[in-house]
Amino acid sequence: CSQIGMAKMCSNSRKLWQVRLIIWLLFLGCCRSEVNEFRERDALELAYINTAAYCGHPKTSMESLMDWDCGPPCANVGGLSGVRQILNSDNSDAYALVGRRNGSCIIAFRGTSNFAGWMQDLSSYRSYDLEKLSVDNKTCKHGRVKCRVGRGFLRAYLSISNYIRGNLTEMGCLPGSAPLLVTGHSLGAALAVIAMYDLKQYGYTFLQTYTFGQPRVGNSAFVEAFRAAFGNTTLYRVTHHRDPVVHLPFHNLQ
Repeated sequence: CSQIGMAKMCSNSRKLWQVRLIIWLLFLGCCRSEVNEFRERDALELAYINTAAYCGHPKTSMESLMDWDCGPPCANVGGLSGVRQILNSDNSDAYALVGRRNGSCIIAFRGTSNFAGWMQDLSSYRSYDLEKLSVDNKTCKHGRVKCRVGRGFLRAYLSISNYIRGNLTEMGCLPGSAPLLVTGHSLGAALAVIAMYDLKQYGYTFLQTYTFGQPRVGNSAFVEAFRAAFGNTTLYRVTHHRDPVVHLPFHNLQ
């Protein structure tokens, strides 16, 4: 993930996370039903891309990530080009990578990596409605209930959302020109879900995707609005029942 003299992975903890994630995916592949169209090969490739998202600034060389030369995570996923790292504009611990592969455009949101990120996660015990993501004054509702998502998740996404859209435009990833593949791990998985809902309003189309260790993002109204927009088979949430993050927030986001 880095320059000469550094380990192949960005850190031992990320290597351990990668091994555990592969085991989870293999378990899901053995136990899945054939009717749900879960494709473990696609999920495994996205797991590697999510691991690669931890490389680059601020801990290692950004050039190694942009050159797609970050060790095993990059080596196990070929064909990625034009990779860019999206940096946050404040202390929200929001980072992402964008790139192109096989005719699609990829966005991968990195998970929590520092104290600010953990505070971002904890602040999501409170929720905000989605007025700041409204396009053409359309309000996200299900019935009479407004959509609400975790405050920390929304703040983190808003800190890089303009950069995400700007870089997609510069890369030629325009609505109608190429489908998006959006993924993320932990905090990044929550941002991926919000990003999909946001970018959908701009006319983007999406490929089936997978998130990893995703916490609960929003209230029941947001869940139903997301299903109405994307259907039930667009996004698969890969989790482990002993991972505490996937059970947060504990209370209903209303």
